[in-house]
Amino acid sequence: MEKERKRIIWINWHKKMLYGIIRTIFLQIGGNIILRGKTLLLLAVGITLGLSVSLFGKKIDINHNDMMKYYLFGALLIIIILISVGLFRVYRLKNVYSTIIPILNTQKDSQRFISELINLVNKAPNFTRNLLEINLAIGYSANGEDDKAYQIITSIDPRNLSEENQAGYYINLFAITYNRGDEIAAISILEENKELLQRYENHPSLSAAISSNMVYRYITEQDFDNAKLYLEKADTLCTIPYIKDTIDYLKAVIMMNDNCLEEARLQLQQLKENKPTPSLRIKIGKLEEMLSLM
Repeated sequence: MEKERKRIIWINWHKKMLYGIIRTIFLQIGGNIILRGKTLLLLAVGITLGLSVSLFGKKIDINHNDMMKYYLFGALLIIIILISVGLFRVYRLKNVYSTIIPILNTQKDSQRFISELINLVNKAPNFTRNLLEINLAIGYSANGEDDKAYQIITSIDPRNLSEENQAGYYINLFAITYNRGDEIAAISILEENKELLQRYENHPSLSAAISSNMVYRYITEQDFDNAKLYLEKADTLCTIPYIKDTIDYLKAVIMMNDNCLEEARLQLQQLKENKPTPSLRIKIGKLEEMLSLM
């Protein structure tokens, strides 16, 4: 009877351990978002230790309940360590990211922005990559590499983003698509996501970009009255030098349409002195060519 009782206890303990291992696997899959390959290594170590303790416990007469407690304590300790390291990495990532954004927004150095961001993407946890890659696409677009930017941004599934980040995604998808010369497809992006973007028209971080996109749309549609309304709104709301350059460029486009040619030329000259991004320099050059023919 005593032998049978020990056998039943041993079987039940192994069932509990197997259940714990299965749960740990799912937890580690989630943790893999934070630590990627390192987590799988810890998982392998944890399972190996668990099985080793199990076999060791069979050789010596250890109380199975005590052994289970130690094993669960160790598993809990590993999970706490994983969470702590993950939170530290996210905090560090946020600090590094905050130093990279001004490289484009303020300094307008798109090439360095791309380089720094690629390094960050390669080190970042998986769950942060979508947002970082959206910004990487913005960097390539600012650098005049619109095909590369389009390839990156269209590889992202916006359904995996929060609603606010979805709005940011479509704002930039419009701009990149428009810059590639596909104005019709770009306008379709605005139409298809009209309700979403309207909810963020007054958002502190998104409003100026949304208004700038609307200016591009109405210029394309030759609706210069609405273009001027959105241009004024964008100019009022914008606090980012990188976007402000785009707004100043759009002012020159509207000046040219109003036949204010000297004002448009002066506007472009002042804009060039602000050292805009390569993408905007290309647009400025094309607009100057048009003005030279008028």
